Amino acid sequence: PVEQLRLPPSLLSLTFGSGFDRSVAQLVLPPGLQRLAFGAGFSQPIHPSMLPASLDELRFRYRYPVEVLPSIIALPSSSMQIW
Repeated sequence: PVEQLRLPPSLLSLTFGSGFDRSVAQLVLPPGLQRLAFGAGFSQPIHPSMLPASLDELRFRYRYPVEVLPSIIALPSSSMQIW
């Protein structure tokens, strides 16, 4: 299960492949993570509070539900790029 992943604190970039479509609600992301990418099959909700302040780039491939994006775009980190 994703919630049991122990990500190293030094991790800067994390990419989930196109076949990944599981909840990440319980996933603890490293505080220094700069880039997070989800593959084409990902359609799970992402709560803005789970994203570290260090995140510079958030990528969704292809089909991410548009109705979820406004809450992510409203994050304080105005320099974050969302693709």
